[in-house]
Amino acid sequence: MATTQNGHAVKSPARIGGRDRKVVRAGFIPLMDASILIVAAELGFAEKEGLRLDLARDVSWANVRDRLAFRQFDVAHMLSPMPVASMLGLGSNPSPTIAPFSFGRGGNAITLSARIFERMKAATGLTDDAGALANAQALASLLADMRSRGSPPPRSA
Repeated sequence: MATTQNGHAVKSPARIGGRDRKVVRAGFIPLMDASILIVAAELGFAEKEGLRLDLARDVSWANVRDRLAFRQFDVAHMLSPMPVASMLGLGSNPSPTIAPFSFGRGGNAITLSARIFERMKAATGLTDDAGALANAQALASLLADMRSRGSPPPRSA
């Protein structure tokens, strides 16, 4: 059993096991690095592992931290220092928290080649100073056009 910096005992994290499909409730903040959780749920990656992801969008990091501490979530998308602080009982209730992997380390972005960007501008009239939504719509339009022509989609590098 783990202890906080004050010496209080903290139960170990819940274990997920067995043969039946388990529901895993995952809290997240709707940011780019949460896309891994969302894709895993939407494309069925979790089912291949015998899990069903139940995603719960939340509004603040503090809510995610507290809901994990009070076991409303089984797993959560968190800022990197949060599991350590939670384990030590800093800023909230002490909770047994581990960070088995990291989704991202800041600076997340979808980066396109100059060639794809030029094609987006030609196809949609996109300008160099367009905002994120206009860029996303132009990319979606270009990808739909490529799909309708039977062209292969761009590759991720």
